[in-house]
Amino acid sequence: MDDLAKQYHLTVNETRPVSATDPLLELANSQEAKDAIFRLKPVELSLPVRTDRGYVVLSVKSILTAHQGSLEEVRDRLITDLKREKSTDLAKAKADELLKRVKAGEKFDAAARALGLDPKTSDPIARDGSIPGAASGKQLGAAFNLKAGDAGAPLSLGQNWLVYRVSEKPRPTSPISRNRRSR
Repeated sequence: MDDLAKQYHLTVNETRPVSATDPLLELANSQEAKDAIFRLKPVELSLPVRTDRGYVVLSVKSILTAHQGSLEEVRDRLITDLKREKSTDLAKAKADELLKRVKAGEKFDAAARALGLDPKTSDPIARDGSIPGAASGKQLGAAFNLKAGDAGAPLSLGQNWLVYRVSEKPRPTSPISRNRRSR
């Protein structure tokens, strides 16, 4: 295989051992590539498989029996998971601290900046609307029960946390009142 790759100026790469449930980022997480891998026997070549990164020809170097992973095999995944968990914990702690400061009377933007956060202001949203890159009106349902100036409890958005303050509550307008003309 190496000789063919060299002859046609192609790149040969090797992935880490993977199971059927592991993401295969090296191959753009292509389900077709993953299916081909698990159909092959060692040393067989697949037909070209299209991925988001181009075409690949796959070969299985060896098949490992299922086993409890050694520390060396799972080390990178453990470190990534631990970093993700710690960063989520830190984000929650900062969100809680921000809410505590705001409830103690500190201005929202100043408290956020003091914690190293970047406060942003969105356009008003409706219950069926959303704040791009943040949350939907449904997720922010509690905000519609707050008064202008009140801050909502930290909202978990996966690994991120959102703390919000209702800056204003525009009065809803009905289609009839918008279309009325004064005489």
